[in-house]
Parts: sequence; C-alpha cells; structure tokens
Amino acid sequence: MAVSNTPHVWAARSLIPVGWTGRGREQFTSTPAIPLERLKKWLRPGAILLVHESATHPAERLALLGGLLDHLSAEGYRCILPAPDQLQ
Repeated sequence: MAVSNTPHVWAARSLIPVGWTGRGREQFTSTPAIPLERLKKWLRPGAILLVHESATHPAERLALLGGLLDHLSAEGYRCILPAPDQLQ
C-alpha cells in the first residue's frame, strides 16, 4: 500500500502528522543499551522520542522502553499525550 504525505489524505483519515526530536535507531542493534544512550542525548522538555515496536526483538524493545521510562522518571520527567489542539 502506498503512503501519501499530503495533508488532504491525513485530514480525510483524521490524522495529524507529528515529527520527533530524537530516535534511538534501535532497529540496528538487538541490545537496548545503545539506543537508550542515543535517546538520552535528545532528552529535554517537550521532546518527542521515537521507539519502534518489533516483531523480531520484542523483549529488547520492552527493555528499551522500560529503561527509558525509568530514566525519564529519575530525571523528573513525565509522559503525556497532548490534546489534538496542542499539536497545531
């Protein structure tokens, strides 16, 4: 299936495109330590950090997410889901 990057296609599906501040590039390694360190470098208030799900490495992805959430908590951050009107 082709993916369209045009706003009218997004609007027709009630989608709002959101970019990210940093990504762990976890698809290139099976250990969570390296992507976690990459993500920590991008951490700042308002950051959007990207982590992919994985059918081939689910345990490693869960370990990465757990490590990231633990680090965020220890640094005093909290995760939020913004309201749609805050994404404009």
